[in-house]
Amino acid sequence: ELPDFDDSGVERAPLARTALEAAHLAQLLGSPPVVRAGLPVELPGGGAGLPCFWDGRANGWRVTGAESEEVSTYDESELVPLPIDANHVLAMLPTPPKEDRVQSALTDLHELGALAAGDTPSVLGAACLKLPVDVPLGRLVLLGWTLGCSVDAVVLAAALALAPSCDVLRTPFNTKSSLDQHEMKLLRQAVEVRRRADGGTFSEPLTVHSLCMEWLRSGGGCLGRVPDRVPWRQVCHARLWTQFTEKVIELAEALLRLLPHSSPEASSLYKLVQRARGSPKARDNPAEFTGQPRRLAALLAWALAPLGFVAVGQTPALYGGT
Repeated sequence: ELPDFDDSGVERAPLARTALEAAHLAQLLGSPPVVRAGLPVELPGGGAGLPCFWDGRANGWRVTGAESEEVSTYDESELVPLPIDANHVLAMLPTPPKEDRVQSALTDLHELGALAAGDTPSVLGAACLKLPVDVPLGRLVLLGWTLGCSVDAVVLAAALALAPSCDVLRTPFNTKSSLDQHEMKLLRQAVEVRRRADGGTFSEPLTVHSLCMEWLRSGGGCLGRVPDRVPWRQVCHARLWTQFTEKVIELAEALLRLLPHSSPEASSLYKLVQRARGSPKARDNPAEFTGQPRRLAALLAWALAPLGFVAVGQTPALYGGT
C-alpha cells in the first residue's frame, strides 16, 4: 500500500506567481464576457449557476444551480456571464489552495505593484509574467532596467534564484566532522574568496555578483562547468555555478524580448549574453563589467522591501561576525 502523499511542501510553496497567472487568465477569460463551461453565469430570474457543457441535442447549455445540484438547459442568450477573478480561476484547480493563502498572495502582489484595481495585472505584473523567475525577482529585474542597470539586476536576480542558498562556492565543512589538509586548504581559500568578493557588504547576492563580474571580465564562457580563467575555480561549486550562469543568460534573453532593440539597455544585455557565452566578438572593454556595491545594495532594498526581505549574509561567522 502506497503511503499518503505529503502535501506539506506544496502548502508552503510560494503562491504569488501562480496567483498572478490566475489573475491574468481571469482577465483574458472575461474579455469579452462569453458563456464558458466552468465559469459562473447569472440565471434567468436571478441566482447563479455553473455551465457544465453544451447540449447539442437541446441546443443549449446544461447548467447546475449554485444552491442546488439540479441540472437545467438554457439558451445561451438567457445566460449572463458573471465577472471572474483570480479566486475563481484558482478554485478550478484539482486541489485549490486555501483561501487565506490566496488572499495573502494577492496582498503581496498589490504591495509589489503587480496587481492593479480589481485584481487585474498591472504593467509591471504583465512584464513579470514574461520573466522566468518569481514575481519579487522579476520586479527587481524590471526596476533595474528603469534605473539603467539591467545587467546588474539580471545577475542579482539569478543569484537570488539559486537553490538551496544564494551561493556558488564549495563549503566542504557542511557534511564532514573533520577535514584533511587538502580540505582545510580549500576551506581557507573559500573564506578568503568570500571575504574579498564580499567587499564588506555582508551580502551573498552582492558576493555572487562580484564573482560573476570577475568571470565576465576574464572572458566568460565555459558554460556547464567550472570556469577556467578565474583564481577561485578550485572552490567553485560546479552545479550551483552552472545553474547560476544558465539563469543569467535565460533572464537576459527574456528581458531582451521585452525591450526595443535600439535601446542602450538592450545593447548592454546583448553584450552580457555574448560575453557569458564566451563569444570572441564580446571580449573588448572588459572593464564595463563592474558594479557599485552601494548602488546595488540600494537596488536590492528598494526592489525587495515590500515583502520585508533583506538580502544580507546567511553565514556571518565566515567573516568574523556573530
